[in-house]
Amino acid sequence: MKKTVLALLLAASILGATACNSKTQTVTQRPTDGSDTPFVSTTSEIAPETVETVNPEKDEIAKIENLTQRPKNQYDIDIHFNEESKSIDVEQKLTYVNNTGDDLEEIYFNMIPEAFSKKKGGVDVESVKIGTEDLKFKKVDGTVYALALPTKLEKGKMVTIDMKYTVKIPENADRFGYYKDTYNLGNALITPAIYEDGQWLKQPYIDLGDAFYTEIADYRVSINAPKDYLIASTGTLINDVYVAENVRDFAFTITKDMDILCEEYEDIALNVFYPKANPNVGKHVMDVAKKSLSLFNEKLGKYPYDTLNMVCTAMPGGIGGMEYPGLIMMTVEEDIESALDLYNGTITVEEYLKKLDDEYGNDKPEKLSDIESSVPTVSPDETKQAILYVVDSLTHSTAHEIAHQWFYGIVGNDEVRHPWIDEGMCRFLEGYYSNYYKDGDDYTFSIFELLKNMDEAIYDEAKSNDNEQHTVDLTRSLYDFKKDKESYGEIYYKSAAMIFHMYEKLGDEDFISALKEYVQKFAYSEVTPDEFRTFWSGKGDFSELFDIYLKKSE
Repeated sequence: MKKTVLALLLAASILGATACNSKTQTVTQRPTDGSDTPFVSTTSEIAPETVETVNPEKDEIAKIENLTQRPKNQYDIDIHFNEESKSIDVEQKLTYVNNTGDDLEEIYFNMIPEAFSKKKGGVDVESVKIGTEDLKFKKVDGTVYALALPTKLEKGKMVTIDMKYTVKIPENADRFGYYKDTYNLGNALITPAIYEDGQWLKQPYIDLGDAFYTEIADYRVSINAPKDYLIASTGTLINDVYVAENVRDFAFTITKDMDILCEEYEDIALNVFYPKANPNVGKHVMDVAKKSLSLFNEKLGKYPYDTLNMVCTAMPGGIGGMEYPGLIMMTVEEDIESALDLYNGTITVEEYLKKLDDEYGNDKPEKLSDIESSVPTVSPDETKQAILYVVDSLTHSTAHEIAHQWFYGIVGNDEVRHPWIDEGMCRFLEGYYSNYYKDGDDYTFSIFELLKNMDEAIYDEAKSNDNEQHTVDLTRSLYDFKKDKESYGEIYYKSAAMIFHMYEKLGDEDFISALKEYVQKFAYSEVTPDEFRTFWSGKGDFSELFDIYLKKSE
């Protein structure tokens, strides 16, 4: 019975930019000799200098600063979008800083677009140079490539690598791919892999979860596209260049299918890119974004960037949303505009169903046909609940992806080996948002109620006499789910249930105080499972909790 209850809970859970304004921000000073490189010499010691511009408005909540003192990689990139060939040409200057603690004879890189070669995606590398030396990438494992260096790169030194390459964009490939005239360019750029414990991490892309692990870096990116396209990107547009500092990734969307809604809120430029036929979507996402930022700024520390771009796009592979620094993508259901009319009270259920007939006739999508066919047997409230599920899903997705700005964006972790660390926290915060505003659970399920019931079921199962735990093991990596992809979604809820247990035990005030300390402690670095356990064990007696959920320390 206990196993059945837990299975039912898990099943229910799974069913379940071109900115209008530019903001002043801290910008790393370029050399004064007119050169393009951010540093004077490829062999000089690391000594980046920063100049802070003054914002005339004083914030009540200070932005989260990068206090790690860890030197960062620097990217200077020119991108040209090719509409006819569905590709981008990239000229990339990477100043790579050897923070590994070892001398290096090679650097590993990730080329994520190569995972889409069967869908006509991929990377064609024209040239790779260090100075005048021509180099070649060598494939190591899947999307992981090695670049042998002409001379050893000593620890604490840096090297500038110039690349020219073309990225081919596949059709209908979610966060990386195009649909109609919208091109999502998530993880499209060539970036260095992570070096840990004396070796490079070989983490080839897998079409599951977020198979990305990157360090904080600084970007200056120019994006050239036809004038009838809008651009939503990581960073803030300053003098025709997108400037993004202290970010783990740089992503962007190029579109002429969308309009843009812009507001400034709490000194942040908010831009919602929404399908032209869906103005209700833009307004709804903007409302959720403002409420999310107000709540998370107070509880976690202020959002550190000047711009947040939100793209309501088509991601047909089942992804509800995707996060990048300063840029989030949310899937928009095809019937959502009329559903938002119903949600906002401007039409009735009967008028909604009539619009379905007018728009689709007998050719309705299966989901909408199911709703309409059930009307004679269910109440109007139940019909409305079924219809408005898509609205609450968009609310949850927006809050969840904005929470990712703090967890993975600011506080990083290895999303390949330990996806529970950020996903569990963001699912919990998605529930915290809904519980705080009573927004997003009206037509779905209460996340907090679900997490409470799930935690109790997991505890009951762990204490049963069969000495066998049947719940998902949070210590599994993405690769461990290759043959059981359906189970991966449980990671979100099980890890969130563990965090909810901590929240209930500490109480709201103490938990939020500890959570804000957690963000400050690990801001712009990466948290390991051991560090997670050690930090939270200092806030309460969670030894039994961690033994049940995490089994053992890594």
